[in-house]
Amino acid sequence: MTNLLRADKLKLLKSRKLWVVLGLFAFIPIFQVVNSWVETQHGVVLAPIKDLVINGASGVLGVAKNSEVVLFILAALVSFFINEEFQQGTIRNALSIGRSRSSFYFAKGVTLAVVTLVACLLLTFFEIICFTIFFGFGSMDGIDHYFLYAVNTFLTIYLLILANIAVFVMISFITKNIGVSLIWNWLYILGIIFAPSLLQRSAATQFLLDWITGTFLFYTSFTQPAEIARFPWMILVSLLTIVVSSGIGIFFFKRSDIK
Repeated sequence: MTNLLRADKLKLLKSRKLWVVLGLFAFIPIFQVVNSWVETQHGVVLAPIKDLVINGASGVLGVAKNSEVVLFILAALVSFFINEEFQQGTIRNALSIGRSRSSFYFAKGVTLAVVTLVACLLLTFFEIICFTIFFGFGSMDGIDHYFLYAVNTFLTIYLLILANIAVFVMISFITKNIGVSLIWNWLYILGIIFAPSLLQRSAATQFLLDWITGTFLFYTSFTQPAEIARFPWMILVSLLTIVVSSGIGIFFFKRSDIK
């Protein structure tokens, strides 16, 4: 699997797609801070609950603030990165020299997990720097130990994003087509965006809210004591999503025909 990881690393470094994605993740904070600054010049007061990021300290919530855009961009990267192997036939090269399908699957997953980590770190770093320049570093209400909070929050949000990356990988290995995978990945994102609001309408389905990563990514501010106390649960849901989706993806990949 080490050779597969090394090969994926070289493919990504030589690919324009990776640099476009990282460029977008660096541009988003710059655009947002300028937009927020213009709003404040017109009398708008940034609110922590609504805007999430209002100064440098709250920049650690940058990935959560942009979770929809982050997922749509990464879904596109996953779809192209994995399904190019199928459509160009290069997957046969790895399998023909004795690489197992499980190793191939995990190599793609690990590579994309690292890319996701780098992208999230980049976005968070620029959010903190940009908002510190325009609004000062400041502080976060109710947070006494900022560094510990920042680390726990970033890791929790990263795992929530990574859980969805695992689902994108599963869908891509099942569809084996860039266009089809892209459509289903984006439909999945729309599903987890709107599912919480639909599920909460019925008492019989409300328990499902706690098992959907979208509930936390799109409807949590990550700043309230009750929400911070649920970080371990968010991590558990993320890990379960990764395990289940990976198991399903490997199951179908092992039984698929590679033409």
